[in-house]
Amino acid sequence: DDTDFSLTKVTGSNAELAYANQTAGYVLTSYTRCGKQRARGGDGYRVRMTKGAFAGEAAVTDADDGNYHVRYGLTGPGALDGCGVYATEVTSGAGAAVAA
Repeated sequence: DDTDFSLTKVTGSNAELAYANQTAGYVLTSYTRCGKQRARGGDGYRVRMTKGAFAGEAAVTDADDGNYHVRYGLTGPGALDGCGVYATEVTSGAGAAVAA
């Protein structure tokens, strides 16, 4: 079955909270239209984080089992622009918004 992106689930506390000088992460899990977890990868999620004029991409690694590991950092080269509240947008490989 195809992925139903409206059923995507987010797990991990770093989806809502992260600390400066640390790399943070969480997991996106894909489900089919029938509500079963996908047994393979290939969904091509994209995670974009914004705060004011700043925008950055989080790294997404496909575990090839329906899980996608999202990593982002608040330190070092390419880090998010400091403390504060970031808006996060998750989209599918086809550009559809994900209701996570």
